[in-house]
Amino acid sequence: MLTVTKDELESVSGLGGSLYLAFLGICLGAFISFTIVLSTAAISSLFAFAAYVALTGIAALGSVFFGIKSIQEYRGCRRRLRRLMQEES
Repeated sequence: MLTVTKDELESVSGLGGSLYLAFLGICLGAFISFTIVLSTAAISSLFAFAAYVALTGIAALGSVFFGIKSIQEYRGCRRRLRRLMQEES
């Protein structure tokens, strides 16, 4: 059995390796980019306009999904950390 201090346990339990957080950043950046394109560029093709609207919606949904999953993962890590610290005491 290995001994772990409270400081080491807290540093390990953060969101440093969260894949959900990485995808949240990607989706949020895509949403902002597509929104800027829709609001500033003159898109002459109806097909291109529909594609940008669809991509903006998909990026928004992805941002919401990965944001919720990131919060759930963070809360789960904090809950496990508290439980381990209580067992240690």
